[in-house]
Amino acid sequence: MAWVRIDDQFDEHPKFARVGPLGMALWVTGLAYCNRNLTDGFIPWSVARNLVNWEYLGPEEEDGRQRVYTVSVTSGTHGEDVSCKTIIPLLVEAGLWDEVDGGYQVHDYDQYQPSKEKVMAERAANAERQQKYRDRQSGRYTGKSNGDSNGVTNAGRNSVSNDRPVPVPDPVPSSPNGEDIPPTPKRKKKSKSLTPEQLIRFERWYSVFPRKVNRAKAEEKWAEIDPDDDLTDVMVSKTEEWAASPDWTKDGGQYVPHPATWLHNKRWTDGAPSKEPAPGSLTVHNGGITDIRPGPRGYTMDQLRQKAEMERLRESS
Repeated sequence: MAWVRIDDQFDEHPKFARVGPLGMALWVTGLAYCNRNLTDGFIPWSVARNLVNWEYLGPEEEDGRQRVYTVSVTSGTHGEDVSCKTIIPLLVEAGLWDEVDGGYQVHDYDQYQPSKEKVMAERAANAERQQKYRDRQSGRYTGKSNGDSNGVTNAGRNSVSNDRPVPVPDPVPSSPNGEDIPPTPKRKKKSKSLTPEQLIRFERWYSVFPRKVNRAKAEEKWAEIDPDDDLTDVMVSKTEEWAASPDWTKDGGQYVPHPATWLHNKRWTDGAPSKEPAPGSLTVHNGGITDIRPGPRGYTMDQLRQKAEMERLRESS
């Protein structure tokens, strides 16, 4: 059985305050799908739209029937049924999911959840350990047959034991001539280092990236991609474009991805950033309010009253 790792303070993060309880439900269900199917955080487009069933049966009524209820949201006099299709944009806008080819990628999944490679390795190790235990229990592991084992045991249960003696090594192994043999040093995992040419290109891009965290991992990703000068120009240009956009500058830049994540998801292939006004702002046209956007913690009471008034005026016009 796989387990999803979630911080016990995740609900206090501004991103989750932004998407609300419906976004939380879809996000947690998406994590469970990824861990269960070992997708390394990828959710296919068709799966994402059916992760949560927003219908449920109500309590049994006096006539024995049960009503089917559908979760819906309202704003003033306007209401609509909830579906995954309406919640997914909230997760993407908040930076909890990233749009990728063929579906969505859970943001920073590899930093908090185990990869498919690690899970499969652990399962193989557990299977091998369990098989060795079964072999020891049946006598196959030691090479003794059940008849030999029982014969020795029955002949002298109190004086003869089936168990092989456990050798006790000296604290320091020594060679045949008596000299101490130093312990073999553990091999350190070699990290992918950049060549001088790669480092120059990396510095060009990293200098314009607004979030400077986990540089070592970003360098590893850069070495894997190994972009040439032309691709580096594209990556620098795309980073500068996003760095100046409201998507990355709002709320103090908290929605800027980690450099390694940006490289891993090939974000330089994304389209142009959004030019919409920042959350919590009003859109004014010809002296009147035409749109209201929620802030990081949702709509304020004043905004809800303004939206209700806008809906009333639209319906009466």
